[in-house]
Amino acid sequence: MTLFKWSSISNAKTAVLMARQCREREQSHPALAQGSPEAATATDEHWAFASSSIVSSVMFMEANINEVFLSASMALSDETRPNFVGDGFPYVGGLLSRDDRGKLEDTWDLVEGAGLLDKYQFVLALLGKERMDKGNAPYQPANALVGVRNKLIHFKEGPHEVGSELRTFERNLRSFLGGTHFQPHPFTSAGNPLFPDQLFGYAGCRWAWRTADAFAQEFHKRLGIEAAYQPFRSTLTLA
Repeated sequence: MTLFKWSSISNAKTAVLMARQCREREQSHPALAQGSPEAATATDEHWAFASSSIVSSVMFMEANINEVFLSASMALSDETRPNFVGDGFPYVGGLLSRDDRGKLEDTWDLVEGAGLLDKYQFVLALLGKERMDKGNAPYQPANALVGVRNKLIHFKEGPHEVGSELRTFERNLRSFLGGTHFQPHPFTSAGNPLFPDQLFGYAGCRWAWRTADAFAQEFHKRLGIEAAYQPFRSTLTLA
């Protein structure tokens, strides 16, 4: 018996769960007395949930593509096993040919350190599938999402004058967020910068997860393989 931990599933569930917690804090905001300890705690919790959700959406994308390589390799070396214990394992059932699994196993060391979206494009090209158009959805929003994660993890933002015009990064980001229809959450204001203040709320979490999900769905559709998280996808919704 072989146990296999699908991190993509865990990360997807975390992204959605943290987003829902973030929404609960926003819904309870009107009842908070400004300046109270309860308000301060809710503000801290709101940021923690929002940042965790958005980062987890990108972690899901990272785990999802790495598991394509890993599970293909495991299936190639352990094809005689009757089953693998764990939710999913789409490559054991022969959905990818032995030749395709071999290609993935042989090239993993070459692409392990490549950019996140580049890994997805590489797999599609390697297995003779049409790559995604970098100039359109779902690639462009996914690229913006990865940029958000990178800017948060490697934070280098300097002072930003309240009420000033959007920076170039923010203008591009807002175009994926619904333009002027994207409203700040109650723990910030319209005068605060889009990144990170306004973005890190429920609406931003919802955009992040939907972006990651749409990108993964398109990739697996092109690959012709069901994603490991597919059995849970109906529960991974954000209103």
